[in-house]
Amino acid sequence: MRPADLAHHTLLEVAWPSQGINFPGWQAWLRATGVADRVSPTQRRYSVSGLTMDQAIAGRGIMLATHPVAADRLKSGVLVRPFGEQHVLASPMTYDLLTPATGEAPPAVARFMDWLLAEAAVFDDETRSTR
Repeated sequence: MRPADLAHHTLLEVAWPSQGINFPGWQAWLRATGVADRVSPTQRRYSVSGLTMDQAIAGRGIMLATHPVAADRLKSGVLVRPFGEQHVLASPMTYDLLTPATGEAPPAVARFMDWLLAEAAVFDDETRSTR
């Protein structure tokens, strides 16, 4: 499959702007792959990402999703990434660990941060095989 082949598929999209989130959608993806002039804009919009994913699983279209949100469905094989690692957009949906300006967090917070970073590393390692 090539990006231009999406002209023959229903594109599903989450209406993130209505939720106050500036998340890249199909227009940004199509522009980034150079096929915006050959592929119609989104054909179906949903207000909930879970519903959009359910529609993709049911074969009713193709959606954009962040890897962490779709990781378990990719691992189980109910969803696939037709372009693999190609054409991946950067996500504005990130989290930062913040500490006091001194750089030293209280011991309980430091332990939590260590645990959180370890869990994130495990998640990344486990999902790397589904990418």
